[in-house]
Amino acid sequence: MAIALTAAEWQWLERHQLSVAIDVIRAQEAYRKALTEEIQREIMDLRRNRLLSTRINAVPGLAADSEAALILYKVHNLELVDPLEEKFVDSSYAAVREFNQLKTQLDLTEDIPCEKTSMGILLQLREGQALASNDLEWLRQNHVVSVVKRLAMHFATLCQRHGIDASEFPAEDRLQLQIILQKLEEQTLPDDHEQRYLQQHGFLTVSAVCRKIEFSSLKAKYQAAQMAEDSPNTHLYVVLKRIDADLPLTEADLNYLRKRKLNDTIGLAVKRHADRLMAKVEQGLELTPEDVVWCQGNQSEKVLLLSLKKFFGVEHRKDNVESPLYRILQKLKTEQRLNDQEVVWLTTELWCQPKHHMCPSSQPSKRHERNKIFVSHHRLEALFYEAEFKRTKNFWFLASSSAHWRRAEEPERSVKLTELDLSRIAEAKLKQALWTTRGGALRDLDRLGEAEECALQAIQYYSHSHNPYTLMGALCYDTKRYDEGTRWFEEARKRGATESDEDAEIKRILRKRNDPELRNYLLQKDPDRYSWIRKLRPAKEM
Repeated sequence: MAIALTAAEWQWLERHQLSVAIDVIRAQEAYRKALTEEIQREIMDLRRNRLLSTRINAVPGLAADSEAALILYKVHNLELVDPLEEKFVDSSYAAVREFNQLKTQLDLTEDIPCEKTSMGILLQLREGQALASNDLEWLRQNHVVSVVKRLAMHFATLCQRHGIDASEFPAEDRLQLQIILQKLEEQTLPDDHEQRYLQQHGFLTVSAVCRKIEFSSLKAKYQAAQMAEDSPNTHLYVVLKRIDADLPLTEADLNYLRKRKLNDTIGLAVKRHADRLMAKVEQGLELTPEDVVWCQGNQSEKVLLLSLKKFFGVEHRKDNVESPLYRILQKLKTEQRLNDQEVVWLTTELWCQPKHHMCPSSQPSKRHERNKIFVSHHRLEALFYEAEFKRTKNFWFLASSSAHWRRAEEPERSVKLTELDLSRIAEAKLKQALWTTRGGALRDLDRLGEAEECALQAIQYYSHSHNPYTLMGALCYDTKRYDEGTRWFEEARKRGATESDEDAEIKRILRKRNDPELRNYLLQKDPDRYSWIRKLRPAKEM
């Protein structure tokens, strides 16, 4: 009866020394307790069924012999519930139960998700309808191979139509083949993987049908449908395949299309390949030499211009291929020197700087402001004058090369280039120029002490040029010797320096580092003259 003994009954058994009975009863009670705990765990698991409504949680206890527990088992087994029990099940329960019954009717053994698509497929199977290729693909992707028996008759019809014997095929392969054959029925081209499948299994006649369908599709896609040729063995098929694969057409391919007056096809092919190259450039990828040649030969300079803009960091510009910028960027990319007119154009365009305007002087105020156009130009100039020096031994070319290396952000090369024995040079002005540009390069490298020595030595060689005085003024401001720096700048102005020359050096210092002392010093000295300092952004914001 599974009723627990009372304390008095246990005492009676012990008093009469019925040890065997005691052991049996205790074993039964232990078994009943373990069984009860197992059932309770099972009930807890059953309560997690997503097909139950939240109302089931309001039922207290849920003992194994309760009516509520019976509902849990019914739902678990997808059994019919009576009207009074319906409030405890989810609104989808009836559909899931119908879906499960359909699976049973169709002898489908796999765990299939109950959804709109799967329900529609199962209903078609029950009615004996032929499935479309996308429905068959759904079954394959969900590994429903037990459906093959239901599809056997239609599959046999498709095989017979294409002269195929697939009677020994495993269920998975039969389903894959049926998808392909059904696509052909729908005049839909099987994908590359499916076509390889046909070739690997020796279905060459079916593979030929695929190519024929593909050929017809390609002719329509690339405006060549007027061609009567329908055999994939023709060269037209090869050409259209190349277009579809985004491969550039050869001259022979283009001539083939021209002879057949397929000008629209050529236009589509060119546009398609140009669009692919444009997308490549927009992704930040560089064009190959072959890409460049193709663009040049197919009136696709817009692609080349965008590529050059991205390479030189000026893609924000709206210039078209008629703009001087296009020719300038082409020359810089191929390492050709710019002419004076092109340099003037770039200067008026502030070297096309997108973020910070270039300094009005030839020396930018900070290294990171020198954009790629500016650097590339001065690198080419530095190489040119260095080569001219080697050719002529004219040291003025060396001074020019040194100055250009500084602007090309390579002051190290400027320093190395000016490691000279000046006893070989007689002209004082030339010595000054070499020592000044060397001092400027050393300043670029923060070797301020050596830079000052060069500037002072340059003044000793030739005291009439303002350049070494300007350099000394900047070096004094760099090292917080403001009064001394001012005196040097005054001496520079006596020798032809302008306020702009001085301002450029001050801007360079303030943009390189925050120096509130220098700001205050200049504003106190002449607030009107240096009013622009108040608008200059601090170095951390540059």
